[in-house]
Amino acid sequence: MLTSMSLWHKVATGVISATGIPGLMMIGVGVAPQFVPAEMSKKFPEMVELWSKILKIKLTPRAFFPFVGACKIFGIVSMWGVFGPALDTACTLLYALLCACATYTHAELGEPVGPPVFIGSLCLLRLFII
Repeated sequence: MLTSMSLWHKVATGVISATGIPGLMMIGVGVAPQFVPAEMSKKFPEMVELWSKILKIKLTPRAFFPFVGACKIFGIVSMWGVFGPALDTACTLLYALLCACATYTHAELGEPVGPPVFIGSLCLLRLFII
């Protein structure tokens, strides 16, 4: 739980928690795409198409974005110890996997890979070192 975390553990978790903002935005994109500015939504079809090809199933933005956003939110909540230490560990590892997927997506779409690499590395650091 929060009180048993070391200072560095709390700092790492706090930094990772900042990715909850895009997670909430992803949920919003899937639930109410009409409110997303056109400039912001240009890459969305490319992201969905990329993962449709990888998974060999037809994904839709209405399913894809809320799923990924919810994974981010529940992962962050779990890292704060809300669901206990076992899920904290499992979700931290899964969040690092989510970051690896984001890194691949960024690379394929020609976007900077630094942010997901940093957050994924921080997840692994949090899990194995601090």
